[in-house]
Amino acid sequence: MVGRQPVERLPERVRDLLAAHGVERIVDLRSHGEVAADPPQDVPIEVVHVPVLAEHGDPVWEEIERVARSHPGRETEIFYVESLRRWGGRFTEAVAAVAQASDAPVVVHCQGGRDRTGIVAALLLPLFVWIEHRGSAPMLALSIFRNRLFAAATGAAFINGLS
Repeated sequence: MVGRQPVERLPERVRDLLAAHGVERIVDLRSHGEVAADPPQDVPIEVVHVPVLAEHGDPVWEEIERVARSHPGRETEIFYVESLRRWGGRFTEAVAAVAQASDAPVVVHCQGGRDRTGIVAALLLPLFVWIEHRGSAPMLALSIFRNRLFAAATGAAFINGLS
């Protein structure tokens, strides 16, 4: 998953590396306005556009800001909860766009790489663990999560990524 910038703006050598690693689909979470302001360039990988939030300037943002301000110190948490409450169906579409891809790696990105990409990653993680748990030859040894140091470091990294 790449979060910080549209894949189309990555250097050509990085895009070639993605293709060399078998990436066949990019899920772009940016709004229609963000895509229009920075349109995709020629990328030899399928790009699926799934805007998960309302457009910039939509009155809903004023309401979300009002709700967030009423919970000082918890603004980011409130934003995430409100995003899922209001646009859960769109986030479901983004998860489906990843799940419906071939077995090849998928890249997910938005504009900043913190909120939208992080929420989608958080939604995908339990799905990945469930699939790995049911698989006859899992790719990830889930027993590694029993190691307290690994679990603490992973949790801290996840929380840091969301903040």
